Amino acid sequence: MPRLAMMALVAVACQAQTGSDGLLERIRARALDQLGRQPDYTCVQTVERFARSGSEQEWLKADTLRLEVGLSNHRELYSWHGAKTLGDQELSEMVGRGTVGSGHFAVLARHVFQPGTAAFTYQGEQEWNSHPAYQFAFDVPREKSSYRLRAGPSEALVAFQGVFWADRETLDLLRMEVQAVDIPEMVGLAQADNIMNYAPVKIGESLALMPVTASLLMVALDGHENMNRMQLSQCREYRAEATVSFAAEEVKPATAVVAVQSGAATLPQGALLELELDGAINTRQAVVGDAVRAVVSKPLKDGTRVVVPQGAAILGRLVRMDKQNLPYPLYEVGLEFHALELDGKRVQIQATMEEAGPAAGLLRQQKSMDPVFTKKRTARMDILVRETPRGQGVLHWEAKRPLIPRGLRMMWRVDEVR
Repeated sequence: MPRLAMMALVAVACQAQTGSDGLLERIRARALDQLGRQPDYTCVQTVERFARSGSEQEWLKADTLRLEVGLSNHRELYSWHGAKTLGDQELSEMVGRGTVGSGHFAVLARHVFQPGTAAFTYQGEQEWNSHPAYQFAFDVPREKSSYRLRAGPSEALVAFQGVFWADRETLDLLRMEVQAVDIPEMVGLAQADNIMNYAPVKIGESLALMPVTASLLMVALDGHENMNRMQLSQCREYRAEATVSFAAEEVKPATAVVAVQSGAATLPQGALLELELDGAINTRQAVVGDAVRAVVSKPLKDGTRVVVPQGAAILGRLVRMDKQNLPYPLYEVGLEFHALELDGKRVQIQATMEEAGPAAGLLRQQKSMDPVFTKKRTARMDILVRETPRGQGVLHWEAKRPLIPRGLRMMWRVDEVR
């Protein structure tokens, strides 16, 4: 090739690189400005969780979570839907089981666009979801990454790479895909992918760039796959005078007894509360995070004094709603009660269910099975279960009877009074 032609090609390539660098800086500046100007907000986050044993199998829905996600001082905070406060508890600790992910709504994109974090490669003009867009790939090495993966007790900081699309006219971020790379074997994961789809959302008086939908795919080394689909709704801004509070509540050491009536009676740890569900639970419609209410069906006494009157309300929520198909279709319904309403005040408690029922649809639970052969037959089915988790109750309910009725009787032991 003639020397002048070679020099011309190099010049064109340099101009193209310079042009894409300038475009990247404009997109980066706009994204950081929009993400940095997000107001403090709370939104309802709905998470549908799916699982399958391998890539050739069909996805089976495990459950649905309904949470509150909030942004405060550029930090994501979570609580169950309907809670009055958002706290610092890790999302994985709050949910307790299954696959969860955080950082999708504020942290991850801001981390990618921070100067000096990622190396970018321009991939040209593409179209995404009918939007003419610019596409860039990016790569973040482990030493600059803040992306953590956790599986069980194992946790590791990992490198990641991905691609994003920005609107050709407005330069607004449209979509970002992120994939973890070089995952340490100790974590037990072969793949971790995140996808976030962005759009302007009205919060208060302003428009904020938000990931209105997102997904998370986790593949274990044994091929088992978990997928979460997340969606935001009901976003609203809050200010200092709002009822939403992010201040950590003062934690007082639990004592053997706590006064629930001034100068009257006390609620002892280990007390047994006889409860009835105050509303039916539809296992086909309920989601994890839904509020649950029960009432005291028999007054709790300390001698002749009534400590907890009949009809007192106890507040909780669903913490598990798993459908199983073996040995036959049934639901594992996890309940958690955390507050007792007395004289217009709430006493924070932790309680564990001792027993429930009888009720049509409720499977009798046994810690051990000793088969006895008799001529007598019964329509009742027993199921072998593990020890009930402390602070929870688990109902095993026949799927063919989807409604757990109002009035279901339960016995709960008070473990702790706060």
